[in-house]
Amino acid sequence: MAKGFANILLEYGKEISTQFSAEASYTRLFVVEDNAKVAEIAIDGTLKSITTATLRLVIDNTTHTINGAPLVSEAAPFIDAQYERTMIPLYLVADVFDAEIEWIEASRTVSITRDDVNITLQMDTPLHGGMGQARIVNSRTFVPIRHISEMFGASVRWDGGARAVYIEN
Repeated sequence: MAKGFANILLEYGKEISTQFSAEASYTRLFVVEDNAKVAEIAIDGTLKSITTATLRLVIDNTTHTINGAPLVSEAAPFIDAQYERTMIPLYLVADVFDAEIEWIEASRTVSITRDDVNITLQMDTPLHGGMGQARIVNSRTFVPIRHISEMFGASVRWDGGARAVYIEN
């Protein structure tokens, strides 16, 4: 019979081993990753995320939250008036999605890679379907967050009253 857990304090880097019943043929091993996401460690050593991280961004504000914990950035998200899309600093994409970023100066292109998904954006070039365009503002690269989020399989929710966007990854 499976046993439940209550009030377990999870700390970054801490591993938790569980066997859900006396008859179970294997033990599940979990680890707490950055931003308090919990992942299961597979037999081959890879991590499989089992929790979601929620990022809350407020337009024109440099204070954000990840799972309720404050995060301060150097640049604030804004709404691109031409496309009516929320634009966020590229470095936040790397933090939220644990993605690798590569800047290619010659073509003014950014490559964003997470797992087996690669997104390539050329600055000031419109995306399909009116999804906006990547651009440089005040020496910072900004990208349309809905486009990036959906490409990585995350959900995006807009709260017009609070002028906030929520990304669940």
